[in-house]
Amino acid sequence: MAEVTKATAKAVTKTTKATVEKTGTVIYIGPTIRNVAVSGTIYNNGVPKKLKDMSERHPVIKKLIVAVEKLPDAAQELGTKGTVLYTCYDKVLALLNEKEKED
Repeated sequence: MAEVTKATAKAVTKTTKATVEKTGTVIYIGPTIRNVAVSGTIYNNGVPKKLKDMSERHPVIKKLIVAVEKLPDAAQELGTKGTVLYTCYDKVLALLNEKEKED
């Protein structure tokens, strides 16, 4: 499991702030984050402040914000166990479940 974590961390690092700050049309493909983002929401000219702030606190979320043009490939990767996007989705889901237990 440590290898997957290292690979995920490297992939998220490579994603950079540009993914969240880009001005094109992007889609959030992660799990719904209450009061922040709904899965499948398309954003024009960047993402809302709440999502940007959340992705700064939890960089794995950045990987789940993809350019609309890359959606078909991203959706396929998201559905394939062991891929970076699949792992990122699971990590965000675990984070949300943790947060829900705290509330």
